[in-house]
Amino acid sequence: MARTLAAAFRRLVSALSDLEMISAALPEIVIQTQVDVVQMLVSGLSNKKIGAPLGIVERTVKAQVAKLMRKIGVHNRIELSVYAVARSLVILPAN
Repeated sequence: MARTLAAAFRRLVSALSDLEMISAALPEIVIQTQVDVVQMLVSGLSNKKIGAPLGIVERTVKAQVAKLMRKIGVHNRIELSVYAVARSLVILPAN
């Protein structure tokens, strides 16, 4: 019984350790996706065209854009684009 509990405890500790590593990396992944979305938004792409190379659906792009607008305090995609360019968060596309 004690061995079984000890083994279960070790598995639990190992699983929690793996979970901590995954959750520590998650914010970086989310932030990079948001930067990619804004970069393509600044380029004038539609939500559908933004999502395709990122492997996300149009609805997810809309959600990311809305989340960023709320976070920054802007009211539309143009304001978000201006904000991102003005603060050098993205690079203006070459013409």
